[in-house]
Amino acid sequence: MNSIVIENYKNQSIISKYISNVDGNTNYFIAKNNETVLLIIGVKYLGWDSEIFNKKIGLFDIYYGDIEINFIDLVMKKVNEYCIEEKYDCLFAKSSVKQYNLMHLLESDGYKLMDSIVTLKTNLSNKVIEECNYETRILEESDLDNVLCIIDNLYKYGRFYVDLELNNEDVNKLYKQWITNEIKNNQVDVVGIEVSGKVVGFISCKYRNNNETNKKEGIISLVGIDKSYQGLGIGKQLVKSVLCYFKRKNINDIYVGTQIDNLSAL
Repeated sequence: MNSIVIENYKNQSIISKYISNVDGNTNYFIAKNNETVLLIIGVKYLGWDSEIFNKKIGLFDIYYGDIEINFIDLVMKKVNEYCIEEKYDCLFAKSSVKQYNLMHLLESDGYKLMDSIVTLKTNLSNKVIEECNYETRILEESDLDNVLCIIDNLYKYGRFYVDLELNNEDVNKLYKQWITNEIKNNQVDVVGIEVSGKVVGFISCKYRNNNETNKKEGIISLVGIDKSYQGLGIGKQLVKSVLCYFKRKNINDIYVGTQIDNLSAL
């Protein structure tokens, strides 16, 4: 007989067998047929987003298994009951373009498509990268006032802006807090570019370990160019500098993503 068992992060004995990094901010839903685990779904509380938008926001994700099990509707019902009980205002979910079944499941459950992101990868191993023609450096907390002026109302793309339930002014606050956190984070390098001694742009560089290759990868997280300096090729020069920076660290696989309606940024 099929049955649904719900486990949360406080009871990790089952979950940790299937998920390498059990998250304390995630409530997990386990679908089992007798003792066989078929599916693990999670709702992760997004504290930072919730604080910025003054709404309780979560991230829905599939951690293990196949959503085509014959009682997926019952699983989704359990998830929805939990979110109502916990007074969630909004749930986000992410899906690759190949996960048609997941997208159809989410649509049937009332989710709306808000954003499409393109992720590009380059390998620097055999590439010769020209040096940047401008001064660049790692930004510090003392640069924050300047950077916050650059980022003010700079971004007009993405799910935050098209979601009518979210205030655009709060979206602006989110990006300001985002870059503030990254400049203060010693695990993230924010590279700034200067014109006549003034910081006019930045790129946020993050790092992750690829468990399969056991090598570090670079991620371009956030890019901003002062509106007054856009269209002058400064962004391209900054990208050159960042790629040289990654290569000097012997990091060759680099990823960058942007909204599909902002492809001109690529």
